[in-house]
This record gives sequence, C-alpha cells and structure tokens, in this order.
Amino acid sequence: MDFFKKYGALSAFIFIGLVNIIFYYQKDGSIKVVSSVLIVPSLIAYYRSVAKKPLLIFQLALLFSWIGDLLLLFIEQEVFIKLTIIGFFFTQVLLFQEVRKFITQFNYRFLLMGVLLFASYLITFLNCVFSYLGDLKIYAVVYGLAICSLGCISFMNFFQKQTKLNFALFLGVLLYSFRDVLLTFNVKVYEDQVFTFPIPLFYVISLFLITLFFVYEKSFAK
Repeated sequence: MDFFKKYGALSAFIFIGLVNIIFYYQKDGSIKVVSSVLIVPSLIAYYRSVAKKPLLIFQLALLFSWIGDLLLLFIEQEVFIKLTIIGFFFTQVLLFQEVRKFITQFNYRFLLMGVLLFASYLITFLNCVFSYLGDLKIYAVVYGLAICSLGCISFMNFFQKQTKLNFALFLGVLLYSFRDVLLTFNVKVYEDQVFTFPIPLFYVISLFLITLFFVYEKSFAK
C-alpha cells in the first residue's frame, strides 16, 4: 500500500505535468485547464506520501502557487494578473521562511555572490519590461525581490554545502524564476504566446526539484 501511495502519486504528478506541457498552448483549452488545476494537488499528494513529517508551511507555499495557477487561467484581465503575482509572492515568502530553517550558518561571501547574481538578473529583467508593466510595476518589483531573496539563500546554501539536494533547491528556484520571466514577456511585452513549451516545462521541473529538497533534506536537518 505504501509503495502504491508513494509511486502512484508521483506517477500521477508526472503524467499530469506531461499532459500540461503538451497541451499548454493547444486551441482546445479544456485539457490545459484540467491539468493546470491538478498539477499542484498531485504534487502535494506525493509530498505527503513520502515525507516523514510533512511541513505545513511548505504545503501552504504550494497552495499559494496552486491559487496562482488558477488565476493564470484568467490572465486576460489585469486584476487577475495582480492576484496571480500576490499568490506567487506568498509562495516565495513561505519557501524562504522554510529554507531558512535548514541553514545552520551563513557564509557571507557566498551570500554576497548570490545577491550580485540575482540582483543583476532582476535589474536586467526589469530594465527590459518595466515600461510595459503599467500598474503592475510595484507588484513586479516586490515579487522580484521576494524570489531573488529565495534565490540568494539557495545559492549560498548550495555553494557552502554542495550536495545534490541543495543543488536541486537552487536549480528549482532558478527555473521557477525563468518561468516567471517568460510569462511576463508573453503577457506584457509581446502580448502573444511567443514562449510556449519552456513555461510549463520549467514550472513542473522547478516544483518537483523544490519538493525533493523538502522531502529528503529534513532527514538530515538538525
């Protein structure tokens, strides 16, 4: 039964993720809607089936990401774009809070390197899209600072302790941010679906990598 719960939930997540990637920009949006709705619940089911002590805060972070996914379905209306950004913002804040608990010491040299990397990334991105954002400028800046803060500590965490799990977290956060960048270009700059395949692909992979960190790193936490 435990084997079925563990690998059944993982298989469901992989299947739903693949369906979402394949049908994300098909004309018939019904498959996209259903798969988008089910991605995060299937991941939460997997997390709860394998984590020895599932973390409530992490599950809440996934829940806010799920809310953002639902709001993305109505992205043609700006009010829903704002609510989407707010949902994703709370995802990053909650993830930051939980990741911070696993870091037993701060290496300020690596932290500064992470700040330089993600600050340059954020400034370059905002420089490209800022004039297109309209009323969303403050939302983009605040959300950008939140995800870059998470990126900075995940960068520091990996380089001061180079394990596969820490790399999974860092790569997951980086891919999550790439996905948000491509979404922004699609919606506000090009106003068209220029970037298609990478958006759902980066999202599914990033969520899975971040979840792996929280599943297994807790076993080694003090």
